[in-house]
Amino acid sequence: MPKVLRAILPKDADLRKDLWDWVCMHASTRPGFARCRVEPLRGTPEVLSLWGEKDCTKRLIHGAGVLRLELIPWEFQLDDEGRAIVANSIDHIISHPPKDLDMDHVGMRTYVRAEAQAWLRGNTGLQEAEVSRFAEVVSRYTVGFGVLEHLLLEPLVEDLYIDAPPEGARVHITLGDWNGDGSIWKCDTNIITSIDAMTAISSRLRCLSGRPFSEMDPVLEIDVPYLSSRATLVGPPLSPHGQAVAFRRRSSRPWNLALMVRNGTILPEDAALLSILVESRASILVCGPRGSGKSSLLAALMQQIPMEQRVLVIEDTLELPVLTMRSSGFDIQSFMARDDTDNRGMGYEAAIRTSLRMGESALIIGEVRGREAKVLYQAMRTGRSGSCVMGTAHGDSAQAVMARMVHDLDVGATSFAATDVVVTMSLDDNGEGRRSRKVKAIESVIEGPPISFIGLGTSPSAICENAMTDKGVRDLIARLSMRCGRPSNAIEVDLSARVAFFRGIVELDDVLAQALCSIRWYLHMTDALHGLPLKDDPAIEALDIIHSTSRRVPMDV
Repeated sequence: MPKVLRAILPKDADLRKDLWDWVCMHASTRPGFARCRVEPLRGTPEVLSLWGEKDCTKRLIHGAGVLRLELIPWEFQLDDEGRAIVANSIDHIISHPPKDLDMDHVGMRTYVRAEAQAWLRGNTGLQEAEVSRFAEVVSRYTVGFGVLEHLLLEPLVEDLYIDAPPEGARVHITLGDWNGDGSIWKCDTNIITSIDAMTAISSRLRCLSGRPFSEMDPVLEIDVPYLSSRATLVGPPLSPHGQAVAFRRRSSRPWNLALMVRNGTILPEDAALLSILVESRASILVCGPRGSGKSSLLAALMQQIPMEQRVLVIEDTLELPVLTMRSSGFDIQSFMARDDTDNRGMGYEAAIRTSLRMGESALIIGEVRGREAKVLYQAMRTGRSGSCVMGTAHGDSAQAVMARMVHDLDVGATSFAATDVVVTMSLDDNGEGRRSRKVKAIESVIEGPPISFIGLGTSPSAICENAMTDKGVRDLIARLSMRCGRPSNAIEVDLSARVAFFRGIVELDDVLAQALCSIRWYLHMTDALHGLPLKDDPAIEALDIIHSTSRRVPMDV
């Protein structure tokens, strides 16, 4: 017990102990080298999940109507000697900066880690394994984001927020799919920030971006690749109560339609229809509110593009699985378009014009939201896009998306009719901070005047076993048949096979499903589904593909 507290606490030993225990229970902990505080674990709440590794244990709890992710970072449990070692190592790094201060983050992190290891070996009695562990802590709290990295490197964390004013603000997050049902959960944490912590975060983001951030430029957006995140920093006068930041993480594992069927985001019948639409070179817009899974569905649809087609991707935030698809054998080229807050580089409109000069390719637009919409629809209308065109747009229905394109973005109504299908995602509130992502509607665009929409289902009975009782589906298939040169009956056979395929995926046990839904085996199965013979039973053929592939997986894992 500190001497200063010993002097002011009651003389009675039992009472003094009780008061000290109360202080320890309600006080937040913060080592001298950290700028955020971590509240200690309290009470006996319902523990929903417990996981972690040697550097940080995580506990998801529910109590008093609040969902909370509690962290127990290893470095916060160090004794006085261990904290002194970290602090002295940081002092050494500060007094021995690298000669090249312009090196990128990877180089800077490597330098700090190596310099810290050298100092620790020469000035402490730590074992080699502990040297590496302490050096990682030093790099985390000098050129990293401190304790926040334990959250930002957690695969289940999708978003992280710190609101203004930052002094005493609690870090809030959203967790995605932690219980396997596709839901996202909004919860708080036991991390408490400070003005010093926010100053360090903004300084780090400015350093990584090389761009200004001030009252004249109160918004800073930047990709942070090593955290798989997109950070948005705002400050006064836009944020009148001080600086605030949001990190939006990208999934380390690309979603595909099979995974989405497994967690209930999309029905097997709808997944089958969408996969056929992509392979038949349809033009598809995915709409919905922020966080509803538009980009995840777009990434899943990209993997349905036949490998023999070239793919061009245009986005201003690196969210789509371009490198993963390239390593899996796709011929895919990415364009990084300038966002609205950056005056450098090429904008969306110019990027689309450039892509149209690069030969016939499937064209993927991260988000259709500005002047580029007019150029894109002109290309679609005249047939210059060559193959399927897909993108995302904000809007809660096909009608709302059309209104925005026609009235706000100056896309002609006849041009908008070049869209074959609009897919609407929803984010449903299920109470207690839990929300679920669902494919709300799939609607075919019918050229007018006036333009109208025909719903294609999203219920198990909407597309039956042969998928041909739905008139909207039949008309759409006939339209796509003329465009891609495939007979309608061949598309029908494929559609029936896909329905059986995705239904079969649902029936698999979790371990086998996770293996089969990895990008390698998923692409293997979808490739086998192409062009099933018309004389065979498509449902049996599809299930045979699943079973034959499942027999191969254990041999290679």
